[in-house]
Amino acid sequence: MFSDMELALAHREVNMDEEPDQSLEAVGERWRTARRAERAAMAALTGAIVTAAAEHRQEKEIVEVTGLSRDTVRRALGKWKPRKRTVER
Repeated sequence: MFSDMELALAHREVNMDEEPDQSLEAVGERWRTARRAERAAMAALTGAIVTAAAEHRQEKEIVEVTGLSRDTVRRALGKWKPRKRTVER
């Protein structure tokens, strides 16, 4: 999981009144920050999915509430399996 420090860094606010620095270093740092935030949010969402399933909520309900695909919910629950191809090569 992520530490409180990592979550705080990932969620720091950007001042929208100023033009963002477009240097390679600055853009790279913003990308890394956004990626940390996305990973932290997905980890939290995965935990919430597992908790909901443990509370006997159906996968269909979890899909509807979260807006995720069924495959994503099943991945979080450790149930995902690759689908068989329906088109022959």
